[in-house]
Amino acid sequence: QGDKIKELRFLLRSLVTGCKNVIYGLKRCDSMLGVGMEPQTNAVKTEDADAAGAKGTTESASGTSVISEAAMQDAELVGFELDLLASLFREGLRACRINDIERVKAEVAADSKSDSKGDDKLPSDTTATNGTSGNASCSDSCESGDGSNSDSSHVLSREAQIKMLDREDKEQIEQFANLFVGLDLTVFHELFTSQFDYAFNAMIEHCTAISCVQVFVASDPNSPAFISIMLRYLCDRLDLLGSDNEVCTSTMLHLFKVAFLALALYPEANEPVLQPYVQTIINSALSIPKNAKNPKNYFLLLRALFRSIGGGRYESLYKEVFPVLQNLLETLNSALGFTKLASSMQELFVEICLTVPVRLSVLLPYLSLLMKPLVFALESGPELVSQGLRTLELCIDNLTREFLDPILTPVMDEIMSSLWLHLRLPSSASTHAP
Repeated sequence: QGDKIKELRFLLRSLVTGCKNVIYGLKRCDSMLGVGMEPQTNAVKTEDADAAGAKGTTESASGTSVISEAAMQDAELVGFELDLLASLFREGLRACRINDIERVKAEVAADSKSDSKGDDKLPSDTTATNGTSGNASCSDSCESGDGSNSDSSHVLSREAQIKMLDREDKEQIEQFANLFVGLDLTVFHELFTSQFDYAFNAMIEHCTAISCVQVFVASDPNSPAFISIMLRYLCDRLDLLGSDNEVCTSTMLHLFKVAFLALALYPEANEPVLQPYVQTIINSALSIPKNAKNPKNYFLLLRALFRSIGGGRYESLYKEVFPVLQNLLETLNSALGFTKLASSMQELFVEICLTVPVRLSVLLPYLSLLMKPLVFALESGPELVSQGLRTLELCIDNLTREFLDPILTPVMDEIMSSLWLHLRLPSSASTHAP
């Protein structure tokens, strides 16, 4: 079986190389792949205008008829080429599953162990491995997984699954994705707007498809267009992030993280793309969890967003946070009152509060709402303690005593107790020393 898999991978590599040469040749001729969709339309309009100016009404009418016929032929050609590209993309993603065989083996082995203990439930990815989810919508894939998470202790995270791919497999997947990188931007946008739903279901089915996304995001000319398509698709389905289908939700979270990390690659190009979705993500993360089966995912999404846009580089994104800042801090403070001490949810809420991406001058009217999270941070693990100390230092260095003392007074005893404890512990002194 191992030799057969190697043979199939070699065959797939040869097919991708052949397709690359074909697409390169089409781009050099009078094809939509090379000139895009708009130039052809503009050329038809120009010919129409020239014909109308040079001839009389009757001749113009006949000329328009001829040009309209040519325009219809061009439209048919564009549609035909798009269909070919869509078919290539869909079938290519299906073929790339051969590189995901190691993950499938690991899940089958885990399922065998659970079956040996008397567990009669279906494997977590049964629908996907049978290939039926490729025709389903994102909602169907996520909502039909109610049973997939009931025995999800053996389901690997998306990051772990991607790490299981060896270097040769990743190179082959990237080679396939690069077939589409050089397309005209209008063609690229049209193609992936129509095919992203299929792509998302393919990512749920096998993690190799996610490697294609990373190639598109890292490509300079295509990155803003692809991130725009991906964010629009994901934000329209944010209610699915709280479902109990772990495979679907982990895929959504991973894609959001990829989109956020793209800011570091091309900040000037991708910052305007993310800007319209910042408030949508924050508002959804505050409202949807009330009725969600797995509310933690929404706060993991908020943490990923704040970590990516923090640091003072993205002024336009900070302006999007300001209108929802008060509601955000009040909601998180209220949630802290209902979480267990030292729980993962409490630490998550505290980190989000202390990493809200706004300027200190904007935060001043709501600074009292940070005191409760600050106390929790100083009483938590090393990472949150460091974040709490940085927040406290920022306030002391930049604010006057007259302004800060009334805010600190209600929690001064807890803060001093925590600071004294860290001073007494040798490990804390070495970890948090300047």
